[in-house]
Amino acid sequence: MLGYIFTLLVAALSVVSATPMDMDKRQTPSPYSNFSKRPVFLPPQNYPLWRSAYARTVQAADGALITTWENYPDVEPDWFPIFRSTDGGVNWSNYSQIRDTQNGWGMRFQPNLHVLEQAFAGYAKGTIIATGVSTPLNLKGPVWIDMYASTDNGKSWSFVSHIIYANGPETIDNGNAAIWEPYTMIYNNQMLIFYSDSRDPAHSQKLSYASSSDLKSWSASKDVIVYSAQGERPGMATIAYSPVSKKYVLMYEYCGSQGCRVHYRSASDPLSFASASDYELNANGSVPVSGPYIIYYKAPGASTGTFIASGSNDARVYLNNDAAASNTWKTVDVGQYPGYSRNKLIFNDNGTSKIHYITGGSYGCQGDCYNFVANGVGDIPTY
Repeated sequence: MLGYIFTLLVAALSVVSATPMDMDKRQTPSPYSNFSKRPVFLPPQNYPLWRSAYARTVQAADGALITTWENYPDVEPDWFPIFRSTDGGVNWSNYSQIRDTQNGWGMRFQPNLHVLEQAFAGYAKGTIIATGVSTPLNLKGPVWIDMYASTDNGKSWSFVSHIIYANGPETIDNGNAAIWEPYTMIYNNQMLIFYSDSRDPAHSQKLSYASSSDLKSWSASKDVIVYSAQGERPGMATIAYSPVSKKYVLMYEYCGSQGCRVHYRSASDPLSFASASDYELNANGSVPVSGPYIIYYKAPGASTGTFIASGSNDARVYLNNDAAASNTWKTVDVGQYPGYSRNKLIFNDNGTSKIHYITGGSYGCQGDCYNFVANGVGDIPTY
């Protein structure tokens, strides 16, 4: 969440140099094709703050792509819009909304989408689980990370549970009891939620997690990454797993003394990152900054796979092999927009595995700097 002050304007300007009029002049790609930098949603010019940010996409059980993002409408309360594509991301329609039905504040920050790969906690395989931050517009608190679920491929949403509570204010000021950036995964018959946690006065921010077996009641939070110096701020966790090396890789931004450079840790299980070695992501001198996102891909029948990562300031992706050693990262230009916490998804593109990229733009982009939601599809980069 340090993107509020580390605005990464170089990345922002590369994302938003086009105007809405320019967008309309671009040729429409063919369905289920490779393409780059195609708009999903063009916010009205009167949308406040940075208009859009922090996009997320999953593939629903019916094959459609479902996406959402931080939305900044000119009315309250905020909501997470749900858009849907049935042609591989070329065209999108406004499909539904995730509305705050519990707090009266709106769904405001950092949506996360998760498709259940097996039945869990009474929900069928294919259910879409959404989490995000709900807090009042003035950010003075209180704050909940809440969970909603869709059992009809994103058409409708129902409240599941309150997960994590904070008193607020929901700002990055040192000492404010804020929570940010949920990320969920299933491990050992539990759903784990990782998040950025500023509630501990001894630490400006740390990474924490909680767990649940029924999605209704949640465990007490436990530390994931904590640095001894009070002003350090690890945040924005995402995790990928290699079935070859049997390693889980946690990627995060290390704000504070490290200037939000991207770091990572690997462990044999996602509950053991606290004691794992800490590495900066460095590919021959290139170090991504802020808002990392990591995924993993192994082609069917292949003996090895690839970790695929990125940071907010760099349009390239960073690749590593299954071992995820600190000295084997390399970069590849994929011809897509950068963006704050750019989402990547391996999906079935009409029978072919492809990679989908989506960005909602960059924090700090406002006024003449025009954020919009854009996506692209390409061949999967491999190590």
